[in-house]
Amino acid sequence: MTTATEATSQIHHALDASGWLHPMTHDRVASAVGALTSPSLSPADANATIHNLAHTGDLDTLAKDLLGGGSYFGRGALSTTERGRFLADMAGKLDGKALADLSGALARTDRESGGHQYVAELGEAVAAHASPKAKLDYIRALSAKTTDQPSYNQLSIGGAAINYSDAEAVAVGDVLGSMRGAQAAQAFAALTPVQTRAVLTSAIEGKQSISGSLMPGGGSTSVLTYNASRFDRIMDAAASTGDARLKANVFDAGVSTLRSVRDTNSIFGGLTVIGQDATLKSMAAGLTRIVESDPNGVMGHLAYDRKTFDGGAFSTYAKEMLQSGQQAGLGNIMAHLQLGNDLQGNAITRFEATAPSPSGDIRHPTADALGYFVGAVYKASESISSDVRAQQDMATAVIKTALTVIDKSKLGGPAAGTAASIAKEWVSYAARAAIADPGNSAATQWERASLPIDPKTDQLAVGDASRTLFGHVIEETRRMAKP
Repeated sequence: MTTATEATSQIHHALDASGWLHPMTHDRVASAVGALTSPSLSPADANATIHNLAHTGDLDTLAKDLLGGGSYFGRGALSTTERGRFLADMAGKLDGKALADLSGALARTDRESGGHQYVAELGEAVAAHASPKAKLDYIRALSAKTTDQPSYNQLSIGGAAINYSDAEAVAVGDVLGSMRGAQAAQAFAALTPVQTRAVLTSAIEGKQSISGSLMPGGGSTSVLTYNASRFDRIMDAAASTGDARLKANVFDAGVSTLRSVRDTNSIFGGLTVIGQDATLKSMAAGLTRIVESDPNGVMGHLAYDRKTFDGGAFSTYAKEMLQSGQQAGLGNIMAHLQLGNDLQGNAITRFEATAPSPSGDIRHPTADALGYFVGAVYKASESISSDVRAQQDMATAVIKTALTVIDKSKLGGPAAGTAASIAKEWVSYAARAAIADPGNSAATQWERASLPIDPKTDQLAVGDASRTLFGHVIEETRRMAKP
């Protein structure tokens, strides 16, 4: 077996005396890399070797040389395939701290971009090959770097490009998107709210390409593109966790990123954006997966938490859902708020149910969450169109989906006649009546579809306290929300 001391010595020898008189060759780079990737070098000794190289400065030299920085015209560089194999081997062998040290060395190979391409390549390798613990420690080690360089420029013949992403934020996003469950929850917890937003902003890969003359009045054109695939994977990671508050926080940060894409034209003015609608639709679908993973838990935190109780985040999301033809997602959420996450609850007792607030006062969790939902979605429809009929159509589309989900729930059957089954029928009756009455405003449709009605008497099945609170939350959310 090769020791860390022996590997360090071999690498130092391979890298020594480079420069114009003694340019780095591919063979010397391969020798240095081979010392680290050798099967005879244990993971513990590989980590110690990286530590030694970082201490002496040889790790920076290795990073520069494997990219061709120490050879004539880059001829000593590893090929793309060779570099990929090296990074994959390091990701599978090193711990999180050593991987972060290697990332830092790669970042220093290009001050302008922060080594963006190569830091991101290492992030992809870590996502695919690192152990769960190494991934988590890697994210913790890189977290402070996710906000230090949010954009970088690239010049080319005939144009330029501005990339709106941070190298480490992209790498962290890739690794985060590969994690699930409790491991993902730990990774999200390692990031501050600012860092989470930076990771999500970088995850959409905003790139502004400028062609033509860069001089004022030179007739240049500017095009902005996005790619939401990394963002989508991070949403899936959040959805897989069991922490409703964490999910709500990631949802809020994700909506902030969605807003930045949606408002691009108004911010830059005259900029051509390619694929904006598709990007927004994909982002909204990812946010939906977070909510659908625990509708009552996530909506409860959105309705009660300081940052989101005004409804701005959810109404922004709802607006995109309505505009992109994803009303079914909203209807599904509504149905789960009424019947519970398992669609097996008693809609009447759920609406009436109480729970203590942190101060000890009484809350009605379902009435609050439904009121928050209705107020935010109605405010979203108002922001899309002032036309009453258009608002009614949007409300009807969402309520129809909720009705379908409720009707298809497994409540009933052998349990027909139970209180929960009766409550289900009363909710269905209310929804059908709300849709069928052409005189209802959209606001009235929402409210009536949410309140169970006794089909025999046409009377409300809930009490004054919960109904009053429900209406108050609707109006409060409509007043405060800014989609």
